[in-house]
Amino acid sequence: MQRYLPWFRVADPGASSQITVRHLLTHTTGIPRAAGEAILAHPDTDDGALERNVRTLAQVALEHPVGANYEYNNIDYAALGLVIQAVTGQNWEAYIQQHVLAPLQMRDSFTSPLDGRAHGMVSGHQFWFGVPIAAEMPYFRGTAPSTYVISSAEDLAHYLIAQLDGGRYGEGTVLSAGGMDMVHQPAVRMGSRDRFYGFGWEIGDTNGIPTVSTYGDGPDVHSDLILVPEDGWGIALLANANSAADAYFGAARIKSIAAGVTSLLIGRQPPAARPATTLLVIYAALLTIVAIQLAGMVHGAITLRRWRVRSAARPRGYWGMGRHLVLSAVLNIGWGLAVLVALPPVLSTPLQGAVLVFPDLGYLLLASGAVALGWGVIRTVLALLALRNPPATTGIPITAAAPAEA
Repeated sequence: MQRYLPWFRVADPGASSQITVRHLLTHTTGIPRAAGEAILAHPDTDDGALERNVRTLAQVALEHPVGANYEYNNIDYAALGLVIQAVTGQNWEAYIQQHVLAPLQMRDSFTSPLDGRAHGMVSGHQFWFGVPIAAEMPYFRGTAPSTYVISSAEDLAHYLIAQLDGGRYGEGTVLSAGGMDMVHQPAVRMGSRDRFYGFGWEIGDTNGIPTVSTYGDGPDVHSDLILVPEDGWGIALLANANSAADAYFGAARIKSIAAGVTSLLIGRQPPAARPATTLLVIYAALLTIVAIQLAGMVHGAITLRRWRVRSAARPRGYWGMGRHLVLSAVLNIGWGLAVLVALPPVLSTPLQGAVLVFPDLGYLLLASGAVALGWGVIRTVLALLALRNPPATTGIPITAAAPAEA
């Protein structure tokens, strides 16, 4: 990499010099996936976005030794896009348009959503508690080589023909037959599964059918490309909707459509779609937490008012004070910190990214965490003030009547 980008660095100087273009193509750089998701906090569209994104790797420690493990990472493709720019002197978008899309006669394909929208790109959709809602995503140009090729089913048919015909479509050629064969060859095992990664393609089987496949995900769109090389055909599936929550929690209902179509085309029964049980449990649990949280806030407000006007209602002793003050503060502030601070590293994405990718769960969690943190502090302060001050008087003061004369 440093041959093309002399400034390229990760936190380990030795590893920096070991990472090659092949490592980037096969996602064996050792760079953690979270490094590629960090850009979701900073949408940008200017010419320097790609380089700024890759330069953030200078502070990133590797999760695995270089070349040891496969781990998909969007930022690997961002670095490859920069290599193209350094070698050709063209920006990534112009190079792809001239040297890939044009030779394959992909006339309805574009390298940015800005161009796509200008030429009639349909709206994407995200699912809010199972209901598809039209959405317009921000443009993250710093990750464009991994994400932003907008296309049509017809154009992708041209692309698949080139994949199956030695890099050619009609009179156009984008890669030699030997190069295309290399792209589809297994290069690294994908974890413990009997599935391998080539250069951008997965090699394995789809419902027992030997295939070479790849897919693309955006927060509001999904695509699948599946090749059956032995029979010389393939399918392209495009969806202007996506549910990252489905995929993350094991259902992946949209992604299963392409496998079903492939199966039907050779007379096999489509694989059964996995139920969204885990996701439904998470929805139910989170909504229950929010309901308890709201009920607790109402109860807390009533309790504080009672303390303010009645001395007898106030807690007494260490146990009473601890139960009414400390426990409430710990539960509320603890939940707020868990959501706002601890959860993003678990999801490998910043809060802005979580809201973008999981809008229903993300906004609900963000609101719940922020309210819990704020209410935990406010309730504690109000409780201390109520306990410190004398009870408030209410109504008309009662005076003793003078005794009647005998």
